[in-house]
Amino acid sequence: MQRRLVQAATLLTCGFVTWLVVLSNHYDWDVFYALNEVDRRSWLIDHEIPLWTYQLCAGMSRLGDPQAFGTSPLFVLVLLFGSFWGTKLWVIASMLIAVCCAARLFELCQEPERERPGPWAPHLT
Repeated sequence: MQRRLVQAATLLTCGFVTWLVVLSNHYDWDVFYALNEVDRRSWLIDHEIPLWTYQLCAGMSRLGDPQAFGTSPLFVLVLLFGSFWGTKLWVIASMLIAVCCAARLFELCQEPERERPGPWAPHLT
């Protein structure tokens, strides 16, 4: 029963966040659209890995930028659907991956103690 309530609350929260992501166009979306469009053009038009860009700030490195998603595996969504819908789908996909990983982590935390495999197991107990 408790597990079903947690799953229902998680699905409700994910649905609400997805609704907000799809319908909102305020706040910092413009920044992320611009950054993703630069990386998208680097891949599709220049046929280069987006390591550096001349379109932003008169030239800046994209390799060490924490907001550069051009080399992320989920960037395929931006390449396929454009910078507007691709960015929104990227946010939703990231949220779903995080929810799946957190659910698995909670399941592992609730399991009874089991023996740890490997040669390091005696040192961990």
